[in-house]
Amino acid sequence: MIIYEVNLKIQQKIYEDYILWLQNHIQDMLSLNLFHDFKLFKIDSLSKNIKNVTIHYYLENIDLLNIYYEKHATKMRNSVDKKFISKVTSERRVLHEN
Repeated sequence: MIIYEVNLKIQQKIYEDYILWLQNHIQDMLSLNLFHDFKLFKIDSLSKNIKNVTIHYYLENIDLLNIYYEKHATKMRNSVDKKFISKVTSERRVLHEN
């Protein structure tokens, strides 16, 4: 199993709107039929101005992740609503099960 992890830092003032957008985005990711499930985590933060969330997207194997990178990643990353562009930062990593 592979976990494609996305870590987001979201400015507090747009957090609620962004989470609504994110829920639709997650469904769009799942509709690609590459990811079989996801989990959304809220992360405790010391900052009152920034909210942190992590999304784990689950894939059966690395080949499916490579298909995502090759055919869908750019489009999905560029689909973020323009009003959020400078108010959210993201980092990604891939977790491999031993």
